[in-house]
Amino acid sequence: MTNERDREAAARVFLGKTIRLLSGADSQPARRIRLRGQRKPIGRYPSLKAGRGVKWEAIHEQHLMWILEADANVVSYLEQPYTLVIQRPGERDLRYTPDLRCVMWDGTGEVIETKDTPEEFEDPEYARKLEIAEQVFHAEGMVFRRLTAVDDIDVEPRLSNSRLISGHRYTFVRSLDELKLREAIDAAGGTLPYGRAIEVLSATADRWDVLARARLHALIVRRVAAVDLYQRLDADALITEAPRRT
Repeated sequence: MTNERDREAAARVFLGKTIRLLSGADSQPARRIRLRGQRKPIGRYPSLKAGRGVKWEAIHEQHLMWILEADANVVSYLEQPYTLVIQRPGERDLRYTPDLRCVMWDGTGEVIETKDTPEEFEDPEYARKLEIAEQVFHAEGMVFRRLTAVDDIDVEPRLSNSRLISGHRYTFVRSLDELKLREAIDAAGGTLPYGRAIEVLSATADRWDVLARARLHALIVRRVAAVDLYQRLDADALITEAPRRT
């Protein structure tokens, strides 16, 4: 995919329609979100994985960013990554920009569209645009996902776990912390209890050490370690090494 702004990255014909797929320059969004003069909730999320502030324009998008930050399967992500231009002879072009694109641990890409409820996906013209978008992204080797706040994003305990873990993303960690945690996970046979992982990172081997817990969370965001975000984050929750390409 080219990284030149507003340059045609792909052109195909689906069901008689010419499709152009545009991307931003230098891994920047294809569509800019303006933070001023808006009446809806908008903001900027300082992302460690993205290496910059990622803009959101719905509360559930912000929540999804917490999840992506804490999910060790996700390497990086970008908001408003592409704009599809669907050309219709004699009519105005249709344009569609998805909410996010994720690069996963195995190198695959996922493109995500989000709404609050499933009913919001039912508008016929909008649904048709998403159907075409899914075909285009599939042809580009990417998975296209439709997520809703009620069914996929604001789900507990994953949401609360993600907020807690991602909240410690900028905690300072040393190379020694990473080495100690990797060695402890390996010595335990590949899975280490959450409480024990905190002890390993604590200067006093204290599982209640607040700083050690923050370091563990920072190492999860940095994809040194991983945790199942759907499990209760107690002393017995299992910590593993983050998945990596071989």
